[in-house]
Amino acid sequence: MSRIAVCIGAFVVLLVASALAGPVTLNGAKISATFNPTGGSVKIWETGTNRIFTHSFTKIQEVAADGGVVNAVNSFADLTFNDPTTPQQETFQGVNSTVVSLSGNVNVAVAGSNATTTANVNVRFYVFNDEGKITYGTKTYPVAPGSIEIIYTISGWPVEDTGNKLNFFVRIGTPGKTASWNSPELRFFDGASLIFAPDSANSNGQAAVKVTPTMGSGAVNIQMQFQAANSIEYDPLWSVEGESSSAATLSPFITSVLF
Repeated sequence: MSRIAVCIGAFVVLLVASALAGPVTLNGAKISATFNPTGGSVKIWETGTNRIFTHSFTKIQEVAADGGVVNAVNSFADLTFNDPTTPQQETFQGVNSTVVSLSGNVNVAVAGSNATTTANVNVRFYVFNDEGKITYGTKTYPVAPGSIEIIYTISGWPVEDTGNKLNFFVRIGTPGKTASWNSPELRFFDGASLIFAPDSANSNGQAAVKVTPTMGSGAVNIQMQFQAANSIEYDPLWSVEGESSSAATLSPFITSVLF
């Protein structure tokens, strides 16, 4: 079964998790976050403020050389994940963590026909219990108790041709002004930034990633274009800090292939 994994780490100090029914909120002394089964959106804010960043999936499209869309998830709006699982104790890259998972199915539309196929989206939230370090590619980042690694996995994606492109679209809603783009960095005006790695790893080897952000009203829409492959692992690291702190980084890295 093919698998595309998207990993997002959000540094959040965990104090309280809400009851495992519907949305799950992690309340921290400095940063809080809510993970919503409806659409799988993630809201992160500085505790005690209404300065909310919202990460959400928009769509996934496999695109042929002529620009035609082959297979696609055209919207995540109607996807409702199952309620979170009971927290489990695991390790992530050797660091003790508490893990909560969400899972749901999406319909993948096949262009040129009325056919659809089903892919599964699984979302895992790793809340670190200890200090440690995690590595993405050649870069290492420290984590502390309460840091969160969020792993998005799509299983069963029907890759038609490895010569195609796979366009992955996300939306970052911002609490105020949006951002400025100076490749490879997308710097938000509300105390955060994204730094994009230049390459991806897939079953065909290394391939360049093209990142195209579009500034909207209160949001940044981001297209990340990869070489289509049966298996791709995509590891971004996300942290958000308050206005009184220096800007944090959200750093995607394509690190390894899953077979």
